[in-house]
Amino acid sequence: MESLNESIFFWLHDFAGRIVWLDWTINFLASDLILILSFVLAVFFVAHRNKHKGFEEFGVVFSSGAIAVIIAGILKFLFNTPRPFTVFVESVPLFYTGLGAFPSGHTAFFMALGVSFHTYHKSLAYFFIISALVIGTSRVIAGVHFPLDIVGGALLGAFVGFLVPLLYNRFK
Repeated sequence: MESLNESIFFWLHDFAGRIVWLDWTINFLASDLILILSFVLAVFFVAHRNKHKGFEEFGVVFSSGAIAVIIAGILKFLFNTPRPFTVFVESVPLFYTGLGAFPSGHTAFFMALGVSFHTYHKSLAYFFIISALVIGTSRVIAGVHFPLDIVGGALLGAFVGFLVPLLYNRFK
């Protein structure tokens, strides 16, 4: 499994560092898109027709993402897996980032948002799930994650995004 993880990493990361506009796009998708999607999330809930319901939905959806990031942070600390640029000297990332690599906190956050959104707004759910996968793949191409880090973050986010609304609706 490790060699498949590394093979996929090198295949994807090989796209980086070749064309300036492609590097800019990958950088945007791997880091700047996160800010834009967070802004979209906030605007959506502020503009929600039913303010009370919108606030409630925002709480559940955002809590799902926050819990996923907290759990990802704990797992990063416990597993302490290295990032690709610390394992392979020839791997030059498009940007540097700290902490452990597994699981991807960015992917976990946006996957949790997407899956928890499915309870309230299916079209936005698909948008955020696809965004999570695009962000995760971009972070592999950028050289800051292995593919298994993204898979782990996606599974963690999906689990938390499913569980939080379920528990909230059960106990409200």
